[in-house]
Amino acid sequence: MRLRRPNVWRLEKLKFARMWDERPGVLAWYNRVHSRPSFKAAIDNWLSYADIERYADAPDPWPKVQHILQAA
Repeated sequence: MRLRRPNVWRLEKLKFARMWDERPGVLAWYNRVHSRPSFKAAIDNWLSYADIERYADAPDPWPKVQHILQAA
């Protein structure tokens, strides 16, 4: 699976970052990418406050995801 920067950013905002809890390489990669000035220019500076706030009240999906994964 090839992860692209905006997709991983969105997964983090939707509270799915636990997907890479056991994948420290993904977290390290994302931290490196997120710290780049180009990321700030392309993602962080482009989004409005409303864009970011829409994720703030998103429920934590992880309990349901864990249940689904355990059932599989």
